[in-house]
Amino acid sequence: MEEEGILPIRLFPFYFDFHYWNVQKDPLVLDTSNFAFNFTKYNDDTPIIYLNLPVIKHWNCTFDYEYNIYGIPFSGRMELELMDATGVAALSLKKDDDGKFAADLFDFNVDFGYSEIYMESGWM
Repeated sequence: MEEEGILPIRLFPFYFDFHYWNVQKDPLVLDTSNFAFNFTKYNDDTPIIYLNLPVIKHWNCTFDYEYNIYGIPFSGRMELELMDATGVAALSLKKDDDGKFAADLFDFNVDFGYSEIYMESGWM
């Protein structure tokens, strides 16, 4: 995440630009003790790679923000705190016509653990 920027949000029915600045981030702390990958088979005997992704032990990011939705202004300070976030994925690798491998994702689960989002806003 850059020090400041504009993030366009295009999710029907919401279309707006999210402006952020004054970004302050902590270093990302990972716990790789449970990282693993296994070669196994999916339900229909398709060979897959099962990944147990590292735990994000802690990461904190705070920033000021401003956006308008249908003429209603929102602004304030936001804090994102990720704690004990994990992920599990099952994918297969297929070779395309050019000989390059492409991942075909079968399953992906994310557990955000004890993560929190805090927003200061006059509307909340």
